[in-house]
Amino acid sequence: MTKRRTLDADHGDPDGPGGMVQPCNGSRRRMIMLARLQRIFRRHDDLETVAALSDRQLADIGITREQALHLVALPQDVTERVVEMARIFGVSEDELKRNRAEWLEMLQVCDTCQHLPACQHLLQVSEFATPEAAEFCPNKANFERHASKD
Repeated sequence: MTKRRTLDADHGDPDGPGGMVQPCNGSRRRMIMLARLQRIFRRHDDLETVAALSDRQLADIGITREQALHLVALPQDVTERVVEMARIFGVSEDELKRNRAEWLEMLQVCDTCQHLPACQHLLQVSEFATPEAAEFCPNKANFERHASKD
């Protein structure tokens, strides 16, 4: 069976970590394209919302416009990965988000991480995972620091 490449709207690169997708029937292809378009429209709405915020409103939230735009552009799975990895270290989501600047930095580090396959594998077995198994994680020191506060 021949594989084909398609553009992923969230990441700007081919679908999935392997970069290839199986050909699909017309109905499935339309559903996939519709889902991608919905993500694009949602992101566009989010970008417009951020653009409409005043500097005062952003200051009240505690982030810069640049940080807000970056946060809106992040794929949803980045937030989920950071939260799940933190749980392996015994750190709650609330603890992670107490320092907004650090939280945003951790999201950015995760978004640019080169260890996505190892991370995804570890998170699939997270209920059995230990912090030692997350040696590859560039946010490991942050998770350990938060864990030691408890």
